[in-house]
Amino acid sequence: MPAMPYSATTVAELLISNPDGSVIAQRKLNPVRGYWIGREASCDIVVDNPAVSRRHAFVFQSNGRWMACDAGTTSGLETEAGSVRAAPLSADSWVGVGPAYLWLSGAGGQLPGWIDARPAAVEAGRPVRPRRCVV
Repeated sequence: MPAMPYSATTVAELLISNPDGSVIAQRKLNPVRGYWIGREASCDIVVDNPAVSRRHAFVFQSNGRWMACDAGTTSGLETEAGSVRAAPLSADSWVGVGPAYLWLSGAGGQLPGWIDARPAAVEAGRPVRPRRCVV
């Protein structure tokens, strides 16, 4: 059976940079699977730094948006808004995992309505999603 091709719009490119903005790695992301980020050698993306947990975060696509979800670490994920448990990835917003910054190359994005809007979600009748990813 031949491999199923994905259009260029569904495959994203994850950029990983130092705090100074220099890109240290990049990786194409396939929307049908998720990616572990952490210090452990078995992770899909390894960040070799003691400030990063063995399995720090999980990156996945949901409803057409790429998300980063904290894996229950004590430090969480850093964003411009501060420490969070889940955040969208786009060309316009970054997520910090220890000393590394993650974002998507050329992908526009908006903050999904359910992040940090739990009371509004309940009022709108949408299901409340957990703040932590249990994978």
